[in-house]
Amino acid sequence: MTTEKKLEAANSEETKIVVPPQFQQQVLFPIEIVETYPSKQNSADLSLIGKGRDGKHYAIKTTKDNNGFVPASEFFCHHLARLVSIPTPAFENVKLSCGSMAFGSVWEGGVTTIDAVPKILDILTGKTVVEDLDTFLSKVYAFDLFVNNEDRHFGNYIFRDSFNNTKIALAFDFSRAWKETDPFGFESLQPQSKTAMCNDFIRKHKCYNKAASLQVLDEISKISREDIESILNLMHDSWMSEKDKSIILNWWGSDEFNERIEKLKGVV
Repeated sequence: MTTEKKLEAANSEETKIVVPPQFQQQVLFPIEIVETYPSKQNSADLSLIGKGRDGKHYAIKTTKDNNGFVPASEFFCHHLARLVSIPTPAFENVKLSCGSMAFGSVWEGGVTTIDAVPKILDILTGKTVVEDLDTFLSKVYAFDLFVNNEDRHFGNYIFRDSFNNTKIALAFDFSRAWKETDPFGFESLQPQSKTAMCNDFIRKHKCYNKAASLQVLDEISKISREDIESILNLMHDSWMSEKDKSIILNWWGSDEFNERIEKLKGVV
């Protein structure tokens, strides 16, 4: 079969989710960090800000942060979010002056973050207009449950100015998700988790769309093992062992994987 025929066949599969080609660029061309600064963001998982040779600033996550799996968790979750159309800030693999590789999230300027109740209420009540807010928040909630992100709070959203005086929302910070917690666990469902408390507040203000949550879980269930293997293969070797990668890969699409999807569908 010719390459053209293979592409045509692949595109005809409705349930096939294709890994974006940008993955290759990130691994081939890491951004060299030329200056670093201590973070003043009052975040336990962000100790370093850096300026890249490309002139952009990055929130940098290293294997020295938290339990050591922060870069792996950020890398995997950002790529997975891209596959199910959840917007995040741009991100890159970055290389520090010491030679080690880290995860870098592009620093967003000219955006709104919400760290106070009045700002939160302005957004949830529609005083500050955010495009498709209920759909976005609901998709992120289901996604966070799947990757077991126990630390989703209102400070982990960014609101960027967009067309016609509206804003669009982006999700960031997966430093307390996936391998940093337990990719097979359910800490995010605990009532005391920030993710659960944040979602309760969202529901009370009628900004929740269950259908959107269910759709994200359906989309995750249709991502192929080959696509997950592509993400894991592009992850830097210092971030996660081959054994740990194999465990994730063998679990993906298994009975246990499908049971997790079905359990989460019952609680979103």
